[in-house]
Amino acid sequence: MIRNGKKRYRFSDEILSTDTKITLTMGILSLLVTAGCMIYSIVKDGNIGEQVGYILLAGGVLALTGVIFGFISLRSADGGVISKRTSIIVSLAALAVIVVTAVL
Repeated sequence: MIRNGKKRYRFSDEILSTDTKITLTMGILSLLVTAGCMIYSIVKDGNIGEQVGYILLAGGVLALTGVIFGFISLRSADGGVISKRTSIIVSLAALAVIVVTAVL
């Protein structure tokens, strides 16, 4: 990285930044909530209450918040870029699954 004619290097000891850990946790939790709601719906033959819809909505909020934290973590100097991108992809996949199940 060169600014104003000076070379500046940034080094990080952390493999995962804190924002990346948050994003990955939220994405995985959202996927687990979505899978649990789908399995419960299949077992009950679609006769589920409003509570399951609220739980699925909470999973969507988790995924959306995870995506936001993921894009914030890209600006951070800590951690690797691959882990940051992976955590964003997991959160986006969780959000996509929730949107597709809500539409269908």
